Amino acid sequence: MDKKKIKILLVDDEPDILEFMSYNLSNEGYKVYTAANGEQAIEKAKSKSPHLILLDVMMPGMDGPTMLQRMRAQNDQTPVILLTAKTETSVIRECLRYGLADCIVKPVKNEELANKVEQLLGIQEGVVVAAPGDAGKGVDSSPRVLIVDDSEKVHIKFRSLLPKEFNVFTAATADEAKSVCSSEEIGWIVVDM
Repeated sequence: MDKKKIKILLVDDEPDILEFMSYNLSNEGYKVYTAANGEQAIEKAKSKSPHLILLDVMMPGMDGPTMLQRMRAQNDQTPVILLTAKTETSVIRECLRYGLADCIVKPVKNEELANKVEQLLGIQEGVVVAAPGDAGKGVDSSPRVLIVDDSEKVHIKFRSLLPKEFNVFTAATADEAKSVCSSEEIGWIVVDM
């Protein structure tokens, strides 16, 4: 798939952020749609069928987590990257239950945004390898998480916190983790320090 065919819905109540991020993503070659609140975003998600949604947490009316919950209740499995002004762990944890794909802390750096979008969409050197929505077409686009901890109890606890559609891999040692990473495309790694 050509990068120009990838549709991104950007949801934020701050016009300057919408303009800045829309400009940068458009320059990367994506088709970008914008919405200023959760209600608009749900309508645009239905009419435009984006491959990815970039979603602000704090918005008047319907906030980001509520919008994500409503999308999932309507069986909309579009990947979502949460945009947040601070690392609100309770909000992020709540969103993970509804299949949050990733999170970016504001202010958004253009390089970080481009890297996360490309990683999530499966883009390698400008070519889309496995875009979300390719499920059922022989491509597994489920989020992949590696949990590195020597305790099986920790593995079990993390599995219970993550959405069912996540592919969860576990490792007890650094060597096992390296082995998993060399054979699987892992999106997130949770490490016991």
